[in-house]
Amino acid sequence: MEGQPAKAAPIYLNQLRVYTSGLVLVLLLATHAACGGSSENRGQPTLLTAQQVYVLPPEDAQRALAVRIRGVVTYINQRNKTLVIQDSTAAVLVDAAQTPTTGFKPGEAVELEGFSRRGKDFNTVVGSNLTDLGGSKMPAPQVVSFKALTASTEQAYRWVEANGVVRSAEMQNDGQLILDLATGDGRLKVRIVEHRGIDFGLTHVDSKLKVSGVSRAIFGAQGEAIRIELLVSNLDNVVVEEARPSDAFSIPVKSINSVSPKPSNAMSGHRVRVDGTVTAQQPGGDLYIKDDTGALHVITAQVSSISPGRRIAVLGFPCLRDSELVLEDSVFREIDALPAAPTTQSAFREGLYLLKTVDQVHKLVPEEAKRGYPVRLSAIVTYYYPLKANLFVQDSTGGIYVDCRGMKEIPMEPGQLVEVEGQSAAGDFAPVVIKPTVRIIGRGSLPSAPRLSLAELFSGLQDSNWVETDGIVQAVNTDPDSGRLYL
Repeated sequence: MEGQPAKAAPIYLNQLRVYTSGLVLVLLLATHAACGGSSENRGQPTLLTAQQVYVLPPEDAQRALAVRIRGVVTYINQRNKTLVIQDSTAAVLVDAAQTPTTGFKPGEAVELEGFSRRGKDFNTVVGSNLTDLGGSKMPAPQVVSFKALTASTEQAYRWVEANGVVRSAEMQNDGQLILDLATGDGRLKVRIVEHRGIDFGLTHVDSKLKVSGVSRAIFGAQGEAIRIELLVSNLDNVVVEEARPSDAFSIPVKSINSVSPKPSNAMSGHRVRVDGTVTAQQPGGDLYIKDDTGALHVITAQVSSISPGRRIAVLGFPCLRDSELVLEDSVFREIDALPAAPTTQSAFREGLYLLKTVDQVHKLVPEEAKRGYPVRLSAIVTYYYPLKANLFVQDSTGGIYVDCRGMKEIPMEPGQLVEVEGQSAAGDFAPVVIKPTVRIIGRGSLPSAPRLSLAELFSGLQDSNWVETDGIVQAVNTDPDSGRLYL
């Protein structure tokens, strides 16, 4: 009846009993599966080595056979809850989604309990318990060639060592740093979980590295290896054997006809520099240039637009593609935008050193910032508003405002990796970068955003940084070219 409180629906005892019985049944099934699978596996011997798991036929691995292995953790990724354990017989990938892994590190001896499962290409273990057995050390890595990694599946998840020259670097959306490493007979992807940001990768393109990691092959539909990866927990397993020049463009300039192409199986050579005039640019970014001695095809992931007739300096790896000489994995700069620009040269003549991180710029006192220190940053675009000439970028040390007044507008967007060259200025609240030249390098990923309270926002400690906050919208203000939310 209207105006009377609604009566609660009655709960009958027999309904409650049915619901409870169903819940118990579900719990029993879940517990049963977690304990190792169906009753037909009772009496089956527990698998005690990685090799026993590895050699199981796929249909047996899928039966969730009990596993108890003692070995050493060679790889761990706390983000996706996976690890690799290697014993004296082989190595195995572990799904640790239901296993506490906090505090475990590579090199620790552990006992793993769980059950077998068939993965996409190899047998794996679903972990149910991980026990620390005390201190240990990493096994000696097996030095392998690219050919050996592709020719046999016996290297699956083994702790191995490879060396080569870094061809490119990028950040994945999951936060891993990816290095494209060219060895003497092939190219592999190095996936690093814990690192110091994209700066490490970019500053080591063309460096020769020795990398220890867990080998993983990705197979195609026909069973062929289509990609080889090294899974690396942190930078402790990356050794720089031969660093590239600190100024990559300082290497000698070659004429086009003097560039020696590398045979397709000799991939571990270094970059060359060629200066030339742009004759065409393809929609994908590839360039064609010429000098007085010839013409050259430049293959690049750089998305900067460059007009025909402009002179550029190109760094790239020479090779033959279908009998054509090309430069692969190339980067380029306009000749006029190199560090020989008058503002930068005058700064060097005045004894001002080059600032390479946001933190270095921010540490300048106002009087020093006004002197116009030369700045060169590799950073991620976090905000760009060309109508107001406002740009914010952030590297691993922090975010900073870049005054783009007077700069030719370029198609930037958040998440792009850029190189910013300019000079320091005092700014209204903190040092900034003015008179910039911005070069788009490629795609990166936005930095992680700490969630801040209103008090933390007003403290100024996170000024210019990419952050997150929440609140209730109190008002909306729209201009012809922008909008604002008031929280």
